[in-house]
Amino acid sequence: MTITYVRAGFLSGNLVAGYDGEVDEEAAATAYAALLRAALHQQYPDAEVKVDYQLNATGCLPATLQPLVAFSNDDPRYDDPSQEDGECEAIKQLCEDVWQNSLEAIADAACGKSNQE
Repeated sequence: MTITYVRAGFLSGNLVAGYDGEVDEEAAATAYAALLRAALHQQYPDAEVKVDYQLNATGCLPATLQPLVAFSNDDPRYDDPSQEDGECEAIKQLCEDVWQNSLEAIADAACGKSNQE
């Protein structure tokens, strides 16, 4: 039983919404994408992991950025859409957890601060 592919995505403007002053949205997105990719690799070590995002965009995620999973053909969950929905919900929660636990790192990236300061 194997998940072979995992996709997650986000809109970069949602990461920096509410920040005052000038922010580097691309740096924030790059930082979050790296953290999210690492968390997904840890959770799904046998899967190809893809993290996509759109810069300068806010609002609801388009279908192309919604979580997606693929099971191997020999996985009993392969033909069961409810299993895919459950895994996608788990990915959404992981994305939220990574965001909540990484607010400082994302804020530092958005404001141009490095870890060496």
